[in-house]
Amino acid sequence: MKKLQALVVACGISFGANAQIYGLNPATDGGFETGPDFPTNNWSVINSTTSVNRWYVNNAAPPYAGSSCAVVANNSTGYAFTVSSSGASHFLRDIAIPPGATSINLSFYWKGQCQVGSDRLLVSTAPTSVVPTSNVPASPSTTISGATLVWTQSTSSSSYVAANVPLPASLAGTTVRLIFTWQKDASG
Repeated sequence: MKKLQALVVACGISFGANAQIYGLNPATDGGFETGPDFPTNNWSVINSTTSVNRWYVNNAAPPYAGSSCAVVANNSTGYAFTVSSSGASHFLRDIAIPPGATSINLSFYWKGQCQVGSDRLLVSTAPTSVVPTSNVPASPSTTISGATLVWTQSTSSSSYVAANVPLPASLAGTTVRLIFTWQKDASG
């Protein structure tokens, strides 16, 4: 068993026109602070069909900030995953971006030690009609049909790293589905 791979902590989307507005607040459900699981934090989860390497909300890893975070684990209380099991698991949420937003930024903290290029965190945006499928995309593919990949984990880190992802201004006035995907191949 290998320790934690991908861990998303305080996740926020901000938009700017005349003032910064949070569409996803890292101090509440964007940081998994309003409850013990994804639904109570207003997120949906689509986990791998295997019983391991799934997304959970807990505090076993210690979080970057606050009391909870999203972790890839073999159970709801830990933060270890199984190296020999492949799959892809997702958590997602629809975010309304106000018309006129000119600067749309997704920010989150992550950490994870992995086999770079095969085991990784992927972040995508999509129309709300796109529903990711368990175990898709299979590593090494990064494609979710109908979605746009906006960030890929390209390094391994045992310390938290801030990710700041500018999103296109063309998303202004739309509702976008934000998808976090953990994918794992079956090797170490």
